Amino acid sequence: MRKIFQKKANDTVHNDINWHNVLVEENGGFWMIDWDDLAVHGDAAMDYSVFLWPLYGSKDWPYWEERLMDLEGSERFERMEIYFRTKLLDDVIDVLADYIEAENVPEVKQRTQQRAKEYIFALILNI
Repeated sequence: MRKIFQKKANDTVHNDINWHNVLVEENGGFWMIDWDDLAVHGDAAMDYSVFLWPLYGSKDWPYWEERLMDLEGSERFERMEIYFRTKLLDDVIDVLADYIEAENVPEVKQRTQQRAKEYIFALILNI
Protein backbone atom coordinates (compact mmCIF):
# COMPACT_ATOMS: atom_id res chain seq x y z
CA MET A 1 0.00 0.00 0.00
CA ARG A 2 1.25 3.45 -0.82
CA LYS A 3 2.39 5.65 2.05
CA ILE A 4 -0.35 8.18 1.34
CA PHE A 5 -2.89 5.74 2.80
CA GLN A 6 -0.89 4.78 5.88
CA LYS A 7 -2.32 7.44 8.21
CA LYS A 8 -5.65 7.00 9.95
CA ALA A 9 -8.42 9.04 8.31
CA ASN A 10 -9.53 11.70 10.79
CA ASP A 11 -11.44 14.19 8.66
CA THR A 12 -15.06 15.08 9.25
CA VAL A 13 -16.72 14.16 5.97
CA HIS A 14 -20.12 14.48 4.35
CA ASN A 15 -20.04 11.04 2.59
CA ASP A 16 -22.74 12.06 0.08
CA ILE A 17 -21.26 15.22 -1.34
CA ASN A 18 -22.53 15.92 -4.82
CA TRP A 19 -23.93 18.86 -6.75
CA HIS A 20 -27.48 18.04 -5.62
CA ASN A 21 -26.47 18.64 -2.00
CA VAL A 22 -25.11 22.14 -2.54
CA LEU A 23 -27.29 25.25 -2.44
CA VAL A 24 -25.65 28.26 -4.04
CA GLU A 25 -26.64 31.80 -3.11
CA GLU A 26 -26.76 34.67 -5.59
CA ASN A 27 -23.68 36.24 -3.96
CA GLY A 28 -21.65 33.07 -4.57
CA GLY A 29 -21.92 31.68 -1.05
CA PHE A 30 -23.05 28.10 -0.65
CA TRP A 31 -24.62 25.71 1.83
CA MET A 32 -24.06 21.97 2.11
CA ILE A 33 -27.24 20.02 2.87
CA ASP A 34 -28.19 16.37 3.54
CA TRP A 35 -25.76 15.49 6.32
CA ASP A 36 -27.33 12.07 7.03
CA ASP A 37 -24.09 10.21 6.26
CA LEU A 38 -21.79 12.47 8.29
CA ALA A 39 -18.69 10.75 9.60
CA VAL A 40 -16.02 12.13 11.91
CA HIS A 41 -13.30 9.70 10.82
CA GLY A 42 -13.19 9.79 7.05
CA ASP A 43 -10.96 10.93 4.24
CA ALA A 44 -11.78 14.38 2.84
CA ALA A 45 -9.96 13.39 -0.35
CA MET A 46 -12.80 10.95 -1.03
CA ASP A 47 -15.43 13.67 -0.55
CA TYR A 48 -13.49 16.02 -2.81
CA SER A 49 -13.07 13.38 -5.50
CA VAL A 50 -16.79 12.52 -5.58
CA PHE A 51 -17.78 16.18 -5.65
CA LEU A 52 -15.24 17.18 -8.30
CA TRP A 53 -15.56 14.08 -10.50
CA PRO A 54 -17.80 15.90 -13.03
CA LEU A 55 -15.03 18.49 -13.50
CA TYR A 56 -12.10 16.05 -13.63
CA GLY A 57 -10.53 16.13 -17.08
CA SER A 58 -12.66 19.10 -18.19
CA LYS A 59 -11.28 22.39 -19.47
CA ASP A 60 -11.91 23.81 -15.97
CA TRP A 61 -9.94 21.08 -14.20
CA PRO A 62 -6.54 22.88 -14.16
CA TYR A 63 -8.12 25.71 -12.16
CA TRP A 64 -9.58 23.31 -9.58
CA GLU A 65 -6.42 21.22 -9.48
CA GLU A 66 -4.34 24.28 -8.63
CA ARG A 67 -6.79 25.44 -5.96
CA LEU A 68 -6.86 22.00 -4.34
CA MET A 69 -3.09 21.72 -4.30
CA ASP A 70 -2.88 25.14 -2.63
CA LEU A 71 -5.61 24.39 -0.08
CA GLU A 72 -5.02 20.74 0.71
CA GLY A 73 -1.46 19.89 -0.28
CA SER A 74 0.06 17.18 -2.41
CA GLU A 75 -0.60 14.22 -0.09
CA ARG A 76 -4.37 14.69 -0.10
CA PHE A 77 -4.31 15.45 -3.81
CA GLU A 78 -2.45 12.18 -4.50
CA ARG A 79 -5.19 10.28 -2.67
CA MET A 80 -7.79 12.14 -4.71
CA GLU A 81 -6.07 11.03 -7.91
CA ILE A 82 -6.40 7.42 -6.81
CA TYR A 83 -10.06 7.95 -5.88
CA PHE A 84 -10.62 9.47 -9.35
CA ARG A 85 -9.24 6.30 -10.93
CA THR A 86 -11.53 4.13 -8.83
CA LYS A 87 -14.49 6.34 -9.80
CA LEU A 88 -13.59 5.90 -13.46
CA LEU A 89 -13.39 2.13 -13.02
CA ASP A 90 -16.74 2.13 -11.20
CA ASP A 91 -18.35 4.11 -14.02
CA VAL A 92 -17.01 1.73 -16.67
CA ILE A 93 -18.22 -1.32 -14.74
CA ASP A 94 -21.69 0.26 -14.35
CA VAL A 95 -21.93 0.96 -18.08
CA LEU A 96 -20.78 -2.55 -19.00
CA ALA A 97 -23.24 -4.08 -16.52
CA ASP A 98 -26.06 -2.03 -18.08
CA TYR A 99 -24.98 -3.25 -21.52
CA ILE A 100 -25.17 -6.89 -20.41
CA GLU A 101 -28.43 -6.52 -18.46
CA ALA A 102 -30.07 -4.86 -21.47
CA GLU A 103 -29.87 -8.19 -23.29
CA ASN A 104 -32.82 -9.31 -21.16
CA VAL A 105 -34.97 -6.21 -21.74
CA PRO A 106 -35.78 -6.00 -25.46
CA GLU A 107 -37.63 -2.67 -25.23
CA VAL A 108 -34.50 -0.83 -24.02
CA LYS A 109 -31.75 -3.10 -25.33
CA GLN A 110 -30.80 -1.13 -28.43
CA ARG A 111 -30.91 2.31 -26.78
CA THR A 112 -29.03 1.17 -23.64
CA GLN A 113 -26.34 -0.67 -25.56
CA GLN A 114 -25.86 2.26 -27.94
CA ARG A 115 -25.43 4.65 -25.00
CA ALA A 116 -22.91 2.25 -23.44
CA LYS A 117 -20.90 2.12 -26.66
CA GLU A 118 -20.95 5.91 -26.95
CA TYR A 119 -19.82 6.33 -23.34
CA ILE A 120 -16.92 3.89 -23.69
CA PHE A 121 -15.90 5.41 -27.03
CA ALA A 122 -15.92 8.95 -25.56
CA LEU A 123 -13.96 7.70 -22.58
CA ILE A 124 -11.28 6.20 -24.82
CA LEU A 125 -10.98 9.46 -26.75
CA ASN A 126 -10.41 11.40 -23.51
CA ILE A 127 -7.72 9.13 -22.08
